[in-house]
Amino acid sequence: MVFVDDILTAFLGTATLLLLSLYTLINCRSQLPKRPASYESFLFAAGSRRQSLAGTIGYAFSLTYYGATTIYGHLYRAWFGVFLVVVLLIAIMLVRTVIANAERCTAESSGNILLDLIRERLGGSALAHTSAVYLLIYFALLVEELAVSRVVLRDVFPAHPAIAAVILATICVVILAYVKWGGFRAVLIADFEQLKLLTPFVIAIAFLIFRAQDFSNQSLPPFAMRAHGDATTFAGGVFMLTAWIVCSVDFYSRLNLHHDSRSTGGVKNFATVALLLASLVFVVGAAYGVSLPAEFSSIPTPSGFTHQGVRYAMSLGFRTTSVIFFASLFCMIFSTINTLLVTVFQVGYYRNKRPEVGHIHAILLWAALLSCILWPDSVSKVGLFIAALMVVPLCVVFAALWKPVRNIFPSRYWFVWPAIALSLAFFVAGFKYFSSYSTMPLLGIIVLGSVAASVGVARLGGLIMRWL
Repeated sequence: MVFVDDILTAFLGTATLLLLSLYTLINCRSQLPKRPASYESFLFAAGSRRQSLAGTIGYAFSLTYYGATTIYGHLYRAWFGVFLVVVLLIAIMLVRTVIANAERCTAESSGNILLDLIRERLGGSALAHTSAVYLLIYFALLVEELAVSRVVLRDVFPAHPAIAAVILATICVVILAYVKWGGFRAVLIADFEQLKLLTPFVIAIAFLIFRAQDFSNQSLPPFAMRAHGDATTFAGGVFMLTAWIVCSVDFYSRLNLHHDSRSTGGVKNFATVALLLASLVFVVGAAYGVSLPAEFSSIPTPSGFTHQGVRYAMSLGFRTTSVIFFASLFCMIFSTINTLLVTVFQVGYYRNKRPEVGHIHAILLWAALLSCILWPDSVSKVGLFIAALMVVPLCVVFAALWKPVRNIFPSRYWFVWPAIALSLAFFVAGFKYFSSYSTMPLLGIIVLGSVAASVGVARLGGLIMRWL
């Protein structure tokens, strides 16, 4: 059912999508109130613990980052497992620190835990600039994820591009329907329902990993890398992924549990469990990458790697495996786009001009149009660059957590914009250089250097103004 070349299979694929859409809508409608009590509840009110947990795990299935996990697992083998463990330990420590500080700032949060912390510790100016940066990042990720979805669906339906376009449009329409219906809580309910299908997907991957192994001939040692990598690559990757986890607005939104689900230390423990389970999903993806044949290392582009990886999975499995993969592909697109779309509105809530619910369709339409600009082989680099920009709000979060860091930065936090502009200039200038898998993780270090340069110029300008 993958890489179809006949109209019958295309029809079955579209029917599968529509059935999944109908299933999601029915379950959302049965669990949502007719009208949210307030705009805050529309954007931030979480569901039960199981829905919040499912939403966190489901977001780990992003096409972009789950695909990157598979690729880097193949190239760096056991070293990538070490990388994931290091990132997980650092992320858990920092996330628990953020939650502990947020609990000391406010007895009760009706918005986003992370953004509320920034507002109380750093003031309105820092929140305004940081919110604008977040808005830029999450909208750019929405554009990039739509581009990735288009590339993957094009591979699934190579002979029928119109079918792929109709499928992606259908996904967007369904997301608009239940997001406008119930906001963030609808996203959590949808993620919970779709995780019922993504769980068999993980089991299917584990089955394919077992089938791909030749236990009688293990010629390559576990720590033998198939690509160039050094300590700088490792450090850059750890820093970038840590920033992405610790500064995720949508992750902290899922921690806004009902008051009867909260307890002293309960939110911190819940966040820890959520991170552990989401990391387990990444480990399975990395293990699948390790199990791929050695010739995959010679594939120069991420899009080519993805194409061959899915084809290889279909050659190992059965019809049931193909159906699971096909349906899970749509769930991945659903869970990622709906979360990104709502997060754009959550961040916009902290801006002076609050977003209107009626603008949801316009934002998604603009994101879809802009996604057409990205070429298939540039999508991966663009996605990792956008992820690297999370280093900018990470620096702001560090300032909110620790006073010595706060004293380094200027008081108005406008320096984030020159830092982003400088990072973009480096990225554009070195676009071809960042085509290598070993150089992409350096993007996080480049963004950090841009922040340092921007802060230095801002502090120097402040000193000059005092002297004058």
